[in-house]
Order: sequence, then C-alpha cells, then structure tokens
Amino acid sequence: HRRKAATWMKILVTFAVDWEFKPWLRQRAFQREPRNDCTFRARIKGVDVRALLTGVGPDNAVRSIANSLDEIPDLCITSGLAGGLNPQYRPGDVLVGRAVCDSSGETLVYSDERFFSSAVDCGAKPASRFISVSRVVRTVQEKSRLSASADAVDMESFAIINELSGLGVPCVAIRSVSDSSEMSVPYDFDRALDASGRIQMFQVLGQIVCDPRRGWPLARLGVRSSRAAASLARFLDAYVGKLAGYKEKLDVNVQHINQ
Repeated sequence: HRRKAATWMKILVTFAVDWEFKPWLRQRAFQREPRNDCTFRARIKGVDVRALLTGVGPDNAVRSIANSLDEIPDLCITSGLAGGLNPQYRPGDVLVGRAVCDSSGETLVYSDERFFSSAVDCGAKPASRFISVSRVVRTVQEKSRLSASADAVDMESFAIINELSGLGVPCVAIRSVSDSSEMSVPYDFDRALDASGRIQMFQVLGQIVCDPRRGWPLARLGVRSSRAAASLARFLDAYVGKLAGYKEKLDVNVQHINQ
C-alpha cells in the first residue's frame, strides 16, 4: 500500500565512503539516523536530504540501498569522487553524466533528463558517459583504455541507478574528479577495503611503510581528493537548493512504503 506524503521534497544522495561526504556534513547540520550509522538527514532549503554511505563497489551499493531504503525518494543523486578519463576534465571539476555504462561498456542506464539539465544549469560540466567498474582503476594505461567508452570512471553509479530506476525513482549521476586522466593512483585501494567496502587506513599506511616512495604521491592525491570533495559539497548544496524551487515544475511526489 502506498500513499502520497506531504510537501517536503525528498532526495537521496549516495556516497561510497565517509570522506567524500565529510565536507557537506561539516557544512550542514546532518544528523545520523538512529540504528543506522551509514545514513544521515538534514533539511536544506525546503528539501529533506538523506545521505547514504554505501561502501565501495557495486555489490555494496546495492546491498546498502536494499537494507536502508524504507521510502521512495523524489530523486536519487549518486555522487562521490571519480577518476577522469577525458583529458579536458581536471581535478575538482564537478561532472554530471548523461548516461552510465557497466564495466563492459555495453549496457547503459541514464540520468533523468530534467535533473541532468538542472545540474548543468547549476554549474556541473556535462559528460556524455560515466563507466562503473568493480575495482579501482589505478594506472594511466587503464584509464586510456577506458577513455574509449567514457569520460570518467567510478564504481557505484551504474548499480545504484539500475537498482532505483526499477523502483521508478529518477536518478542523476554527479561526480567530482579526484584524479585526472594522466594521474595514476599510487596505492592499491582494493587491498585496503573491508567486507562492507570501507577503507581501512592501516592497510593504506602499511603499503606506504613497505614502499616509502608512495608517501608523497599519496599525500598529493589526498590533497586533490579533499579539494574535489569540497567542490562536490559546494555544488550539491547549491543544487539541492535549486531543486527545492523545482518541485512543482518537475512534477515529483514522495511515496512511502509501509513496512
């Protein structure tokens, strides 16, 4: 049984890990939800925003949504950081993807055109396509190979849009570039992930201890990633505020699922 709810527009925003979300968390009075340390809520300019930390990778993203989604939002923004594949996109650029393909490059899901256009109007750079893969893309050579299929690479957008589109939820993929096409990732993120897709920093530090030459490249990537996350937070805050005035124009409603 479903019923229409009240006037607040409800937006679900997903991030893979907490440090992608932290700049926005500091900027707004997000409150952690009871009994779920991966979800946070805030009201921003007439919008009820729910932020969900899914963990890294497509499987964790789908599992997290299945375990946390107790209502149908008006919109899902799948967000976080991405690796640049197109040389025109630089660290800190906020991109909105018109489409997202799976790792094969053959199956596509699409951002809702209304929300894609409104993201561009708000300052995001339009990208024809993102590609979602199941492991961290580390080398310039891998990025060059994937650049034939997409403009940027992440690990969750395809799975999230594919999952929520099946529930009739409009989605839009928005990512901030942390490392451009000519930058390699100096450490193996995959080895540092636990079973829930959380990054274990002691594993990263262990790689540095084994090879101290990684220390400086890691620090540079950390600075770029922090700046990219801050850029993403500024964009999302402005974008959500813009969408608050679009509710009637976009003709969206909130639906709740009675458990």
